Amino acid sequence: MFELLTLFTSKKHNELLYNRIVSQGELMSTFMFTKYLNQEGVNARLLPALSFMRIDKANEPDDFYIKQNLQRIIDEALPADIYITQGFICLDAFGNIANLQRGGSDYTATIIGAVVEADEVQIWTDIDGMHNNDPRIVDNTHAISNLSFDEAAELAYFGAKILHPQTVMPAREANIPVRLKSTMDPASYGTLISQDKEGKGIKAIAAKDNITAIKIKSARMLLAHGFLKKVFEIFEKYETPIDMITTSEIAVSLTIDNDTSLDAIIEELKKARPYYSIISEEDGSETNKDKEHTWIIDPIDGTTNFLHGVPHFAISIALKSGDEIVSGLIYDPIKDEMFYAEKESGAFFNNQRIRVSKKRELNSCLFATGGITKNEVDLPLRKSGSAALDIAYVAAGRYDGYFQNDLNLWDIAAGIILVKEAGGLINEIDLSQNKNIKIRASSMAINDKMLEKLKNF
Repeated sequence: MFELLTLFTSKKHNELLYNRIVSQGELMSTFMFTKYLNQEGVNARLLPALSFMRIDKANEPDDFYIKQNLQRIIDEALPADIYITQGFICLDAFGNIANLQRGGSDYTATIIGAVVEADEVQIWTDIDGMHNNDPRIVDNTHAISNLSFDEAAELAYFGAKILHPQTVMPAREANIPVRLKSTMDPASYGTLISQDKEGKGIKAIAAKDNITAIKIKSARMLLAHGFLKKVFEIFEKYETPIDMITTSEIAVSLTIDNDTSLDAIIEELKKARPYYSIISEEDGSETNKDKEHTWIIDPIDGTTNFLHGVPHFAISIALKSGDEIVSGLIYDPIKDEMFYAEKESGAFFNNQRIRVSKKRELNSCLFATGGITKNEVDLPLRKSGSAALDIAYVAAGRYDGYFQNDLNLWDIAAGIILVKEAGGLINEIDLSQNKNIKIRASSMAINDKMLEKLKNF
């Protein structure tokens, strides 16, 4: 063994060499322990883990290979009262020595337990089970007698160091209980992890260290069709698991516990959707590399209201893909009201689904418009000074309809998808034209009656 380790020092360091060196501890300790038991008269046999433990190209346990080869080795070995093997170490898909990473020895135990259909898998440590809090930080904690597989996995994932989150998975799939026991107190019950759920309320609290929080906030990205899919693909590319994720109308926040590839991930996120074209009231048009996707932006719809201190204006953003609007957002910063919709996904107001009005009679309806008086159109009217909000109110059922001539595309683009996804009707609009647009929006129930009143308008 000394000669082997000496030989390793003459080789250039790499991951394969590291794995070979690390494996020697497991190989030496299990060999010596087996010989000690034999010396004490115990009928023990050593089963080399490298003869049956293997991971696939995705670094996941090769269950079929393990089951076939472990059963073969057991059948070929001489009968014994105790079988001993190594934890943690294995072969990779190419036959090189590898390992199961942190918690690998416990993981080995549950994998083998599942393969041999054990009655119970026991994991012995220096603590009497999984505690209701971290005993290294909190005083007077106590072991939890029973946990479900899901509860144990969640606690392990979010900081309970006694158990690796992967450990319970093979046992869970085979429905084999896992018991955590203490070498310092063998008589204690420990913690039994099984399919059964017992008790109510909070059983334990776990905390995770060294967490990195990432907030992705960009008006040019968030309304893009399939944006979250793009985000997840980037993290998958760099094999970086996401712990938790929250979304809002204007941002995506997530946490990771492995920041090894963080710089590369950030660079890729920055590249997402940078080539979309733009149509904006304030900045005009900008034709970029991607001509099929266009942002239509009105930073302040209701500018006159805004300049006079009237608290009724909005930010409007829409995404046009090809010849249709596929997503839209209208935000009232004064009332903190967000209206948003995505094609075939519905329309929403502050995370609540919205639908257009169900009213069927004109005398009970209220319509919105701009630039005319009630004498010109025989309908009950309101003029708010913000076309975007008016159309959003139609989608939410606050107004029963909206009509106006000579509008700009940025005034109405987000409202188009909102009304459609809320179950309403919008007249045919040529999205290739940015100005002089006529719009008629209402529910299906009232549309024909509204149009009859507007036939001369």
